[in-house]
Amino acid sequence: MDAPSDPFAQLAHRLGGALVRAWPLTGGVSAATSALEIELPGGERRRFVVRRPGGHYLRDLREADVALLERLGEAGLPAPRPRLLDAEGEIFGQPALVLDYLEGELDFGEADLPGKLDALARQLAAIHAADLSRFLPLLPNLDQRAFAFFARTPEDPDESLGESEVRAALQNRPRPPRSNADVLLHGDFWPGNVLWRDGRISGVIDWEDAAVGDPLYDLAISRLDLLWAYGPEAVDPFTAAYARAAPQVDLTLLPWFDLGACLRPCGQISVWATSADDPAEAAARMRDRHAGFRRQALAAYALLTR
Repeated sequence: MDAPSDPFAQLAHRLGGALVRAWPLTGGVSAATSALEIELPGGERRRFVVRRPGGHYLRDLREADVALLERLGEAGLPAPRPRLLDAEGEIFGQPALVLDYLEGELDFGEADLPGKLDALARQLAAIHAADLSRFLPLLPNLDQRAFAFFARTPEDPDESLGESEVRAALQNRPRPPRSNADVLLHGDFWPGNVLWRDGRISGVIDWEDAAVGDPLYDLAISRLDLLWAYGPEAVDPFTAAYARAAPQVDLTLLPWFDLGACLRPCGQISVWATSADDPAEAAARMRDRHAGFRRQALAAYALLTR
């Protein structure tokens, strides 16, 4: 029998079943993400997720992406298992990766916020505690990328986020020698990439920014994203919970990494806020909270390097 012409029906065919339905999943900006439900010959129904990087985030999908997700599962981390890679874009005209559908929901609510922050911190610590040797051949070292990024002098800096001031601090006061060993990094650990079910974390998704490096890279990114999601009252409790879960991690240089996290959204705030109900209001709130985070990081780094 010939393969169907509808791309989602083609995927179902390749997965050994027939398409029941497909629907878009919202909330992310790095990929077009859809859910797919198929019926297998015996009548069992299964769900999958289809990710297609696109737009500003268009990148190649490689066998290494599949290998990474497989090894995350082998390490006991709640990552989706890969099922099919269309690296050449034969089905959609762009690369696509099919993953198991993880049951759970995103949760940006503030109910039991202390418990939620503790669970997030322990999950991040568990990622950092994974056996790094199984991931080293697959992932870049973030130090090399970060130093090149921090050393840039953009032609049109994003002064709404104080980009020039942050870059000057990073370039004029070199980072003191680091004291933490390299670990597996998620690269974008925030509430929008964590699924919850029955009050527990059921999945961590979107591993395309995974790398190897100092655990403070992840911690700083999470701190700023939690500030945006829940407000200033979330940052210190999360940091303290992470310190309890990962006592071997030295937090001394966290201000340097916080400044690096401040640079990530430069030029991107409007894009990152598009999924909000009121993107303009969300972007304004993000800039305002970024300013407080930035001021604190600049002051702490000045003290650290004086």
